[in-house]
Amino acid sequence: MNWFASVCMTFAAWLMRHERGDWARAMRSEFQYVNTADRLSWALGCVVAAVKQRWVPMDTGTLRISRWVMLVETLGCFGPPVLGWYLLVFDQPGIIHYSFADIQRWYLPQPGGAFIIWMMYATAVVELIGPIGIFLGLRYALFGRALDNKTLGAVLIVAPIALTIGGWIGGTIYGLPEFRPAFGLLLLYTLPIAGFAHLMYLARPAAPPQLLATA
Repeated sequence: MNWFASVCMTFAAWLMRHERGDWARAMRSEFQYVNTADRLSWALGCVVAAVKQRWVPMDTGTLRISRWVMLVETLGCFGPPVLGWYLLVFDQPGIIHYSFADIQRWYLPQPGGAFIIWMMYATAVVELIGPIGIFLGLRYALFGRALDNKTLGAVLIVAPIALTIGGWIGGTIYGLPEFRPAFGLLLLYTLPIAGFAHLMYLARPAAPPQLLATA
C-alpha cells in the first residue's frame, strides 16, 4: 500500500493551507523515514491534520464565515426557491403560458378562482427571492459585499411570511383546502429567510478582536 500512502501524502500537502507550506514539506520529508508498515497510518494522519488546518479559518466561533463557505450556503438556501420559481413560471403548465382567455375559462368561473390566480402570480413574484438570493450570495462569495440595504432585506424576509399568512386566510375564506395548511409552505421559506438574515448580519461591522488580559 506504499503507493496509496504516497498519494495520501501528496493530497495532504496539496490540501494544507498555504501559510503551513513549511509544515507540509516537513511532513513529506519525515514520511520518507517512517517504517513501511506505518506509512499508510502516517499519511492518513497527515490528511486529517490538513483537513483540520483548512477548517481553522472557517471556525470563527461567530456567524462570520468564510466567503467560500457562503457559496455552499447560497446554493442550499436559495437553490430550492429558484427551482420552485422556474417550475411555477416556465414549466408546463407554467403561468407564463396562460392567456387571459385561459384564465377566464378555467379559473374565474370557479369558486375562489380569482384568489387562486392572485396567489399564483403572488407566489411567482415572492419566489424571486431565489434568484435574488443566488445573486446576493454569489456577490458576497466573490466580492465580500453582504446585504447592506436594510429595507431590501426586510422586504425579502417579510414577503414569504406575508404570502403564507395571506394564503391561509384566503384559503379559509374561500374554502380551498389546498391553501389552508399554508403554514407548511413557510417551512420551504425557512432557509431563504435565514440566508437573507445571515447576509444582513455579515453587512454589520465586525466587532474588534478582544485582547487577552495581561497580568
